[in-house]
Amino acid sequence: MKEVVGDLLKNMDKHDMVAHGCNAFCTMGSGIARSIRERFPEVYEADCETIEGDPTKLGTYTSADVVVNGKTVTVVNLYTQYNYGRDKVQFNYVAFEKGLKRLKQDFANNSMAFPKIGSGLAQGNWKIIRSMIERIMEGEDVTIYYLTESDKIIG
Repeated sequence: MKEVVGDLLKNMDKHDMVAHGCNAFCTMGSGIARSIRERFPEVYEADCETIEGDPTKLGTYTSADVVVNGKTVTVVNLYTQYNYGRDKVQFNYVAFEKGLKRLKQDFANNSMAFPKIGSGLAQGNWKIIRSMIERIMEGEDVTIYYLTESDKIIG
């Protein structure tokens, strides 16, 4: 697993698949999800093809192919949390584990990239999330993007 400082959205064409965390309510209204929604409306449309508020989405994903600098990249909406808001931890570790296992199966031998998923607005524990990615995605070409050097600190 590689870890780099940089803007994932500016480096998407270096990967075959980019995954970010989503809630079950088809919002994509904050964080990296909002940036993806604005830049790639087809990714948001894939999210909206699901049933809003459906708890069975947890641990699954939707996706859309986008073209970045001439390269086709699959952008994955990984359903890692049921709801959104800053009043409590929204990140669901069980859903994340289930989703990672699906991604490993469906995108094996592809270059995969993640932001510091689940540890921002969803308030998940990055130390736990990072170790889950490392364990489940072992043997795969995975890169995690941190916006700043201080984001790499695990604690």
